[in-house]
Amino acid sequence: RPGVMRLLLNYMDVDAPSSIYSILARRSDLTFVRHFLKKFAGGIRPSARSYLKRVESFGWLKDGGKLLAALGDEEQRGAIQLAMDLGMSRLQAFEIIRAVLKGGNAVTRRCAAEHLSGFCGTEANELIVQTLEDEDPGVQSRVAKLLRNHNIPRATAKLLELLDSPLEAVRESA
Repeated sequence: RPGVMRLLLNYMDVDAPSSIYSILARRSDLTFVRHFLKKFAGGIRPSARSYLKRVESFGWLKDGGKLLAALGDEEQRGAIQLAMDLGMSRLQAFEIIRAVLKGGNAVTRRCAAEHLSGFCGTEANELIVQTLEDEDPGVQSRVAKLLRNHNIPRATAKLLELLDSPLEAVRESA
């Protein structure tokens, strides 16, 4: 019910009991998650930050990112903000970034690409290489900057290829 959702979400603006945050973390229905994540698109309030840092997992993350693909720009930005600002487990944060890079629109994919620099390892490197094929020049240019710092095999060759890109932003980043 909309009234109950508003009540729960308004608790985040005050010093709410931890039980409220447990309820917020378990919810996974699309309507609620949309409202929940919109609250974070512009940042996380200090009053909510301390409680949210204690949350070990969010119910809406348990579907492998399918729910994230159904969200709009503002909600996806909220998910990224939540993942990066809260010190969420690196695995969960990476899954959010991956889901947005694969299913977000250009603006949110750019935001996710910016945060991809904070991840390392084989999966992150594979995602960087895959994201170089993104249709948006802004996304491509952001991940092109990551090639050298991530010790990706054949990074130099890939950067040389990108120097011939028809997209100016990509050439500049390379």
